[in-house]
Amino acid sequence: MPFPQNAPSVDDLLNLPLHEIALLSPDLLAEMQREISAASKQMKTVSARFNAALEARYAARAAEERRVSGKDTGTVRFEDGDCTIVADLPKRVDWNQAKLASMVARDGTLSLIPFSERGSAYEQQIPERRDVRAFVCRQFKKQDVIWASEIQQVRDFGSESATQQVQAEVARKLGRLRNDAETTFEYHLFNGIQGLVKDPRDGATVVNYFTEFGITPATEVDFDLDNATPASGALRKRCQALIESVEDTMGGLATGAIQLRAECGSAFFADLVAHKEVRETYLNTAAAADLRSRVADEVSFGGITFRRYRGGAGFGVATDKAVFYPEAVDGLFEIYHAPADTFETVNTLGQPLYARMIPDRDRDEWIRLEIESNPLPICTRPQVLRSARRT
Repeated sequence: MPFPQNAPSVDDLLNLPLHEIALLSPDLLAEMQREISAASKQMKTVSARFNAALEARYAARAAEERRVSGKDTGTVRFEDGDCTIVADLPKRVDWNQAKLASMVARDGTLSLIPFSERGSAYEQQIPERRDVRAFVCRQFKKQDVIWASEIQQVRDFGSESATQQVQAEVARKLGRLRNDAETTFEYHLFNGIQGLVKDPRDGATVVNYFTEFGITPATEVDFDLDNATPASGALRKRCQALIESVEDTMGGLATGAIQLRAECGSAFFADLVAHKEVRETYLNTAAAADLRSRVADEVSFGGITFRRYRGGAGFGVATDKAVFYPEAVDGLFEIYHAPADTFETVNTLGQPLYARMIPDRDRDEWIRLEIESNPLPICTRPQVLRSARRT
């Protein structure tokens, strides 16, 4: 049928109330749906051509900027006339339809290359042993619903007259969902520094990277913090030994000195800052005032940064324990993301978080808000992780 002259255009739909769209005749709705589909395909084609043109113009320049910066991926900025060009090339992550992430275990370490006579044979690199494992990207998702009746004649928070608007309530509830997602990411990162992936529902261990790669966890270190008469320098020596044991297992990830961080339970941290060696270290510094008042949640001693981990939401470090991990080591901790379960995201690069707003298309009575993420947190070298107890 010919498209009616007075039919709403695709642009008109942006401002047309949902109930007015719903009252249109079925044949008109079908025709408009075809128009929207055609416009969508056209925009995708235009977008692809435009991006290809940008690639043709700036790809070589961006690659040169990355080469000068000494990196293969990431974001670079450069000028083109009065414009600043931002070119981003993320690390490539591949997965199959079952949303599997593969990790290759390598025993690679750094080695010295000896001097050789000119014209002699090259020193041969020893091939790395590899052991491939596949891990499923686990999914977490949550939803909330806004009913029209919830905000009908309800005053906006902090206002004596203005009624709540749909947009404000959508933003508020989406913010709550996002906060829950951030807490869940923190939960996964916290378990990641222990070489584990756990189910937030019941704390059950889903993946133990020590077991998966046949690695025996290091023995838990006794910090002997309840000793009333410790030997002089014993605590500092214990910290030094811990740092050196981690350095010995770093392999090819880092060279030279490393910085350890410890996430501590409350009792462990309290006895640490009250320890004679720690107090004597701080007495002659500007931080001595901390010892006379409430101690901050973070102190540095013996080359290790200790922090009282407050956690929350039902997880954290046991009160008498501490977990240790190297800081700022590129490639040690990674988190990969699979795409959402929608046709729109099939075979695309996974994003950290997906948020959707689904309206009630039948009666326009509610809006359903959804968030979804499919993360796989990984510690690529779990043998560098350490744990300790207060006594």
